[in-house]
Amino acid sequence: MERSELKHKTFQAVVWALVRIGSTNVLGFIVFAVMARVLSPHDFGLFALAILVVDVARIVSTAGLSDAITRDPHNDEILADTAFWANIGLACVVGAVAWVLAPIYAWVIEQPEIVPVLHWLAVLVPISALSGIHTARKLREFGHKAIAVRTIVCGALGGGAAIAAAIAGFGVWSLVIQTAIVDVVGIVFAWQTYRWWPRLRFDTRRLRDVWGFSGTMMLTQVLGLLLTRIQDLVIGRFISVAAVGSYRIAWRMIDLIAQTTIHPLVGVSFVTLTHLQNDPEQFRKAFLRMLGLGALLTFPAICGFGVLADDIVALLFGPKWAASAAIARVLTLMAIPFCMNFFLFPALAAMGRSGTIARSSIVQTLATLALSLLAAPYGVQWVAAAYVLRTYLTMPYHLTLFKRDTGIGIVSMMRAIMPPFLASQAMVVALWLIAPFLRSVLGGGAVFVAVAVSFGCAVFAGCLLLFAERYVRSNVDALLPLWKGRRAHVVE
Repeated sequence: MERSELKHKTFQAVVWALVRIGSTNVLGFIVFAVMARVLSPHDFGLFALAILVVDVARIVSTAGLSDAITRDPHNDEILADTAFWANIGLACVVGAVAWVLAPIYAWVIEQPEIVPVLHWLAVLVPISALSGIHTARKLREFGHKAIAVRTIVCGALGGGAAIAAAIAGFGVWSLVIQTAIVDVVGIVFAWQTYRWWPRLRFDTRRLRDVWGFSGTMMLTQVLGLLLTRIQDLVIGRFISVAAVGSYRIAWRMIDLIAQTTIHPLVGVSFVTLTHLQNDPEQFRKAFLRMLGLGALLTFPAICGFGVLADDIVALLFGPKWAASAAIARVLTLMAIPFCMNFFLFPALAAMGRSGTIARSSIVQTLATLALSLLAAPYGVQWVAAAYVLRTYLTMPYHLTLFKRDTGIGIVSMMRAIMPPFLASQAMVVALWLIAPFLRSVLGGGAVFVAVAVSFGCAVFAGCLLLFAERYVRSNVDALLPLWKGRRAHVVE
């Protein structure tokens, strides 16, 4: 693919990723806010503990083969057929294992009521596997527009059904219903948007060829999931299921920031960097540009939320979730590693450095578990603080591995993210000083939050324009040619 064409496709993919994530986040958050006002922390905590097992099962069932398909330079049909049937077979096995082991899992975490919930969610594992390879092949062709439509429709149907079920008094089962509808509708859309029928063939040689990469990616994805969810097990076992619900709400806010700011870039970066894996200089430039853009969007959002967490959580979810605001405020302290880690792993995956990703993930997961166990006796906020501490303790190790494999050093990465980070800190100070005055004039609620957010955005933008004009101009100059190229391409 020509470099100019790759730029155009990358830009279009980012735009559609933004549309998808923006639309689904608005819709999803409306659904989530309504559900949070109807359901209890115990309901959310119980579902979080059940879906953790199913999410691990889903990752194991894909075995990293979707990433191998995306990365395959030859678009091999035999490999695609093999990966599809391998996924289906694995999904049936791990789904059955999750079903059988549900009572044992319930005994370990001392929550017997989780068994029927986990049984029904386990049934969805082989069902969801039907769409994995279709989605990977569509994304390989930069088919982000089709994925955007699919995600929005699935979210709307699943969310509507979940709200109706919650209002009708179904409790935790309303969340199960939502998951089922999203999975089933997603399969229909995946097969409709990528018209490919897998043939009945299975090439063990081709599977062995990619197993080193895909198997390591599977392990990495499991560890990545456990990295943010293993604390649920610690909290559920040693504190309470309701505390898991409060912790999940806090993480939902952090995840919303990531979904809105970083994920559109990260989702495209893997495909783009894969095409540049044999051009080190262009790879380096593309990575640093995406990292800088991610920081530009992420830092003001996460730091501003840290200052206004109490008001935002109360406004969106109601006073019963006040504990979640305190937890979220602690989690926002990890802004720098939070942003950087999102881009390190896709870049390493694009270069085929799955072993490095696995080693890094193992270190992070073990450190998170150890620190969380030490913090659990002191309460859920200390568990959140343990997670933040882990991100900073392990960051030098990850950056050292990253430089060894890519040649991109910490100094270059810090230059890419430091202007927006410093501007966001200035915004935090300004918000902290002005917030008491705004509350005294406006009171709490939506008006206060709207004015405070607008003020914070103005301070952040003003600081960047005053003290980092070259940084802003370089990012704008990088985006404008892509936009102009896209428009010219459309006109032709």
